[in-house]
Amino acid sequence: MKMTSTLVLIVTLACLALTVSCSSCQGGICLNPTLSCQNHHANGHYASCPAGFQATSCTCGKKCGSWSINHLSDGTHQCFCHTGCGNMDWTTARCCKITM
Repeated sequence: MKMTSTLVLIVTLACLALTVSCSSCQGGICLNPTLSCQNHHANGHYASCPAGFQATSCTCGKKCGSWSINHLSDGTHQCFCHTGCGNMDWTTARCCKITM
């Protein structure tokens, strides 16, 4: 698979998961999208994404694979590592946004 095909696939999948506003469109297709992601780490059960970013995945300490993404009333997103894994030592949220 060529690099451009891979990027188109990644952006297409990201667009399905994230809300995107497109100011540069041609024939209903957004031109020159950029996917920006960053990790946000916190101690305990919760890790939050900054405004404008959406949580796309989470990682939990104590080898816990049980997590969910909470959509908060202020429009931000937060990872939650479930309490069934014991006293959680850390949580990391993978936070992404698409810009045009």
